[in-house]
Amino acid sequence: MRRIIAVDVGFVATGIVVIDLADQGKMIYHGCLVTKPTTDKKSLYVAHDDARRMQELATGLQEVSVEFDTKRMVVELPHGGSKSARGCRCMALATGAIAATVAMLDLVVEYYTPDQTRKAATGRRMASKDEVVAAMGAIYPQILDISPAQAREAVADAAATFEAAKAGNLIRL
Repeated sequence: MRRIIAVDVGFVATGIVVIDLADQGKMIYHGCLVTKPTTDKKSLYVAHDDARRMQELATGLQEVSVEFDTKRMVVELPHGGSKSARGCRCMALATGAIAATVAMLDLVVEYYTPDQTRKAATGRRMASKDEVVAAMGAIYPQILDISPAQAREAVADAAATFEAAKAGNLIRL
């Protein structure tokens, strides 16, 4: 099987698509892993809750990879342009969870920037989320039916990551 998993990393919402390369690049799975903070803060530190959320992310990604027997992954990684220290920390945690999952599953991986994925999707580096969703919806119509918008955008970004990877080496393997 020649399947590849494409991921848009996020602390709250991580978009995932699985593409079957042997079936003309057909999207055989799409989903969004959503992690939510606990509402019970009585005896839980924020750092503990963040660790729990990253365990959920890693476990969810592992389940998809194992279910679809993927050996390769392409990932859109944030470039660290967060507007707050908390945002930067959360993206670093999510990036670490993805990297650890890749290592534990022994996957071959390529990383892409948001600029690369937007350009691959729309032809423009500075495209909006709506433009990426529209462009990916034209290729993968099932994306347009995803709700809520946050999940639709995350899955569209994951699909755009696959489109960016078409110019890389991993797809050719």
